[in-house]
Amino acid sequence: QLTINGQVVKTVDIAAGASAKDIAAAVNAVSNETGVQATARTTATLSGLTQAGVISFDLNGEAVSASVASASDLTNLADAINAQASKTGVIAKLSVEKDSIELTAEDGRDIEIADFGNSATTSAATATRMNVTGASGVATRLTDTGTAGGDTDSTVVG
Repeated sequence: QLTINGQVVKTVDIAAGASAKDIAAAVNAVSNETGVQATARTTATLSGLTQAGVISFDLNGEAVSASVASASDLTNLADAINAQASKTGVIAKLSVEKDSIELTAEDGRDIEIADFGNSATTSAATATRMNVTGASGVATRLTDTGTAGGDTDSTVVG
């Protein structure tokens, strides 16, 4: 539960694991009584890709795939993410150095990455890794080892 102390005190139910979008909606549902309004925004950063190849993953349930010629130039990956923005609710902004991407969900929905993979990964010896860092600064290192059960291929930020 969340207690809102505005013009009147009001308590709203917040489910465990609720997204920022859901929490803002709950606060706004009683804003006519409390005078309190909320907005939500979710951000994450992709960085530290360890090798080039065809990078693929599901972003909020939509397939994203891009041929990345250099691990230090994520231009094609940012373009592929933006091509799915109308479906995922997530936009990508490439860093000036081109080696990282800031993901933003302006409405506060979770940013979920699943099934991370790289075509260049054929075994644990050629594993590919990429960091996903949320606004809190805690990073998850996605890993594709090319073997079943050896991967950390999914994370949710939000």
